[in-house]
Amino acid sequence: QVDQKLQEMEQNVEDVREIIKLLGSKKQPSFEDKQMYLKWVKELRFEKEVIFRVAKLLNKKGGFEGLDSKLEKYYELQLMSFEDIQNFENNKQNLINLAEKIVRKLGLKFRDYESTIELYLTNWVNLGYDEESLILISEYAFKCNIHSLEGLNTIILKLHKLGVISLSAINEYIQSLVNEDKLYKEFLKNIGLTREVTNSDRDLFKTWINSWEISPELIKYACSLAVGKISPL
Repeated sequence: QVDQKLQEMEQNVEDVREIIKLLGSKKQPSFEDKQMYLKWVKELRFEKEVIFRVAKLLNKKGGFEGLDSKLEKYYELQLMSFEDIQNFENNKQNLINLAEKIVRKLGLKFRDYESTIELYLTNWVNLGYDEESLILISEYAFKCNIHSLEGLNTIILKLHKLGVISLSAINEYIQSLVNEDKLYKEFLKNIGLTREVTNSDRDLFKTWINSWEISPELIKYACSLAVGKISPL
């Protein structure tokens, strides 16, 4: 097994030498370099030409460790062709600008937006949401007192599950929620509460109206009976 492994590594030594050259180094291939190359080819399943072109893209910066980091990231993002990788890198600055706008809309501020792009934004874009739509949803999230990317992600996944993707569909959906909140706020006012509507309020009202099929008129009558109680809601 050792002999087979060593032979396998030596068979690829010329490829490793070429990568070292592309990375701007003149050193001899080390055991670790050969082992890393096998990982890229065998485990991550990158084509040799893709590895070469990514190495060239690094512009002699980062060495083998930098190349390994890049390939690991592309693998996680399922970017296996050089065309996909190049498109990702070309769009990266646009994504950084968009990530910054979204974060600011949520009332947040980050120093680095790499993780925002990798963990959230790339997926949102792949789901079909463009910049205008994401900004609109972020503004809505802020108004709902949601100030985290995970909270925004929950909203976006819910919208996608409902098939609400286009800007017009998002606007229509948000307006329906605004109209619902107006009704819910009226219910709260009728029992003597002047605070804003919370998510738990919404869940409660939706249970009454949608699950129990109680009419708004009957709920208003119940409100009149609840006024002055210790816990009117």
